[in-house]
Order: sequence, then C-alpha cells, then structure tokens
Amino acid sequence: MTEFVHTHVHSSYSLGDATTKIPDLVHRAKELNMGALALTDHGTMAGAVEFYKECKKAGIKPILGCEMYMAWKSAREPKSLENPTGHLILLAKDETGYRNLCALLEWANRFGFHYDPRIDLEILSKHSRGLVATTSCVGGPLGKAVLGWKVYDHKLKERVSQPALGEEALEQTLGQLRDLFEKDSFFLEVQNHKMANHSGLTDRQFDDYKWLRDAQTEVAKAALRAGRRLGIPLVGVNDCHYLSRDMMDTRQVILAVGDKQLLPNGFEGEFRDWKAKTEHEEEVVREITGEMYLKSPEEMLWPCTGTSSPSFSGTHSRSPRCAR
Repeated sequence: MTEFVHTHVHSSYSLGDATTKIPDLVHRAKELNMGALALTDHGTMAGAVEFYKECKKAGIKPILGCEMYMAWKSAREPKSLENPTGHLILLAKDETGYRNLCALLEWANRFGFHYDPRIDLEILSKHSRGLVATTSCVGGPLGKAVLGWKVYDHKLKERVSQPALGEEALEQTLGQLRDLFEKDSFFLEVQNHKMANHSGLTDRQFDDYKWLRDAQTEVAKAALRAGRRLGIPLVGVNDCHYLSRDMMDTRQVILAVGDKQLLPNGFEGEFRDWKAKTEHEEEVVREITGEMYLKSPEEMLWPCTGTSSPSFSGTHSRSPRCAR
C-alpha cells in the first residue's frame, strides 16, 4: 500500500461541481494501491455512509470529512464584503470528530444558511475536538488572506473587492484557526494544477489558466513562510473533482447547468472555447487544466515552490490519526 493519501476529494454529492460516483472513486483508489482515502464534499456528508461501506469492502481506510463553508465573521449574518464565505476542510480523526462534523453541518443548515450552509469561528470552537483541519483551496482562509476577495453586492448590484491582508493579519488569522484545534491537527494546504503543456489554449484560456497558476503559487509561497514562522505544517493535495483528465469536460457540463448557461450549438465534449457568464454577465474563470483528478502518488510528486517535502510529510502523518 502507498503512504500517500488524498485528503481533498469530491464526489457527485458535491452537487453541481463534481461528477465522480463513490463506487468508481473507491475502485480507482484501489487500483492506485491506496490504503486510505478521504471524502470532502461541499457542505454535506450525504455520501458518508455509502463511502464508508465501499471503502470497507475494498479494504481501504475511509476518512470522513467535509469541505465546509465558513463565514469570515459571523454565519448568522448575510454574505458581504466584510463577511465573505470561504472554504475549510474538516476531517474526522475519531468518533468524537465525526459527531462534531455532524453537529456543525446541522447548525450550518439551521442557523448559518445564506446561499450555502455556513459555520464560523464561534460555532467551530465548540465542536473542534476530534477534527483535523486544512485551509482548503485558494478560496479558503489562507487564499483569501493572500489574494483578497470579491463579493457581489446586492444593493449596489455590482461586485466589490477587498484587497489582500498584510503578513501580520494573515498570521493572526492562521494562528487563531490553529489554536481552535488539538495539537498537530491544523495544516496549511497547497495545491498545484500546473499544466505540462498549455500550447493549445486560446488567449483567454491562457489568461484563466495563468490566474489560477499564479494564485496557487502565491498562496503556496505564503503558506511556506507562515508555516515556518507559526510552526504549522503544510499538506499537498489535488482538490479532486473527477477520476481522470479526460473527464474534465463532463464536469464543465454540470458547471454550466449550475450557472444556468446554454452550451454552444454542436457541443460534443469540447468545452474550452465556450465563454461562461454568470447571471450578472461577468465571465467565469473555469478550471481548464484537466489536472483536478484522482492522481497516482507518482503524479503527486510535483514541484510547488520548494514545498514538496513538508507537504508530503504532512499528508503521511495525518492519515493514521483519522477515523478507522
């Protein structure tokens, strides 16, 4: 069995965002000789029971988790420029962690729902035992602090921007999150979806790709600096949304459905030249790398601003502490 563990994985229960059916996901993990696998769907654990049973049948250790929606200040207040929503990965180490995950999701749906079921620091502080947390993608607390964020203002009927936080505010935010969890249970997540060959992209596609590439690089560098100063380990992940590179276009179809967009006439699986727009006529930056799939451990040995070694030590050490 390989030691590498995917800890940021979506299934078709991430409605409108991922395409992978759980039996296929577990089967592929078995083919890759993986001893453990996490499931972290967006704002739900609806697939947890099916995932657990499939993993047990396959002899794989299931790690139950969720990519939570987290309000920057209060989940009881609507989204705003001062109170944006980000992502946070939570994984259950044991039964206590599993029960706390369930409690957080119940609270998020009852009291924190505004477009998405959200939690905040206050409720998380009451239900953090037995959980491992990572800072998720560029839309997580680390990414938002480094890159800034945009929010659609319903009163102004336009998108407004918040610039990036400074180093001091960034480290204060990360330190606050770290202190919510038990020792060695908080990680800075780094991702790298660089394409081996982007020569076939149009100019607009390359602009979208360049934004993602540069954003992930900037976040990874900030994670390395902050991790060293604060003593927080890094973890390398791939944010898996489909099983293989050739399934990217299938995901783009369900993204179009979620955006209420029509596909171009004659669409036959080639999605990369289609301009997606939101309801507010703003072009959407879509993932066009084809890299967000369940990669083998060998494929995960990517260079990421010199962070490969600490990232993998974090991934290795975390898995045995998660739920059996």
